Amino acid sequence: MTLYVHVLLSTNTDSIADWMSIHLAPNLDIMLSDTMVINAGIGVNVYDGLIRNEDIAISLALVASL
Repeated sequence: MTLYVHVLLSTNTDSIADWMSIHLAPNLDIMLSDTMVINAGIGVNVYDGLIRNEDIAISLALVASL
């Protein structure tokens, strides 16, 4: 198993704090075999400046290679 967190920070140069967005997306990878992985994650916007975003993203994927 592998647990990791994506931290995405975005803004622009005009009123940096007003347009700043901080998005956290923890993910968990579970190895089923040498060529197959299940990935599960959730994404939460923890700060979004003037626009308060309250959406939560959930993802689930099966990744296989040759």
